[in-house]
Amino acid sequence: MEAIRKHGAWHLYCGRRWSGADLSVFKPVAAIVKKLTLPAEKSTKIVGVDCLSKLESLSISGDLSELDFTKFTELRSLTVNEWCKAGNWHLCESLQDVLVDVAMANLEKLKALKNLKSLSCGRGLKSFEGIADLPALRELRVGNCHLATLESLGDLPNLRLLLLNLMPKLQSLKGIEGSLNLEDLDVSQCGGLRDVSAISMLKKLQNLQLAFCPHIKSLNGIKLPKDCKVDFVPGGKIADGF
Repeated sequence: MEAIRKHGAWHLYCGRRWSGADLSVFKPVAAIVKKLTLPAEKSTKIVGVDCLSKLESLSISGDLSELDFTKFTELRSLTVNEWCKAGNWHLCESLQDVLVDVAMANLEKLKALKNLKSLSCGRGLKSFEGIADLPALRELRVGNCHLATLESLGDLPNLRLLLLNLMPKLQSLKGIEGSLNLEDLDVSQCGGLRDVSAISMLKKLQNLQLAFCPHIKSLNGIKLPKDCKVDFVPGGKIADGF
């Protein structure tokens, strides 16, 4: 504790999986700690974290059922790791950047996150239902999921970046045309993708990356803005294991 005070440490990092000890022992230095990285087993109850009310960034695992995220009024960045269980993290209204590695069928539970600007998700995702309730969203990264269509994206006028990775059942990019102000599009390792014609609808696209989609051999017929930078790898082999 004295070392934290002495050096003004702002990042509290637990290198090994947390055993379940009460984290309220760090209350005396709560004003200093701005970032917490806490790996834990899924069954480990996480208690006492809410004493660190000045947290701005949190990466966490474990059983979050006793943690009230509404108390973190300054929390901006959150990583909900694979080994997380329960928790009302989706009610933390101050969040701007969220990476979710737990299964979510859709995005409806995120509707309280009106300030969310960047979202990374994919595990268990079946539709983008609920995304319309995220008006501030500018960056969306989706990967490692079996989503078959993008049509539930709807109209996202504020979206500037879209990344799609490791989506083997995705056959078409139809649905991205609702993101008329999209500037960056990155599509990779989508083994079933055959139709990318919707890219022609993106009149403000500045950067296009398209790689390791075996059925996309060329971009013939795709209309791009004159100043759009293109990084295209025709065909390509999908990474082993997916």
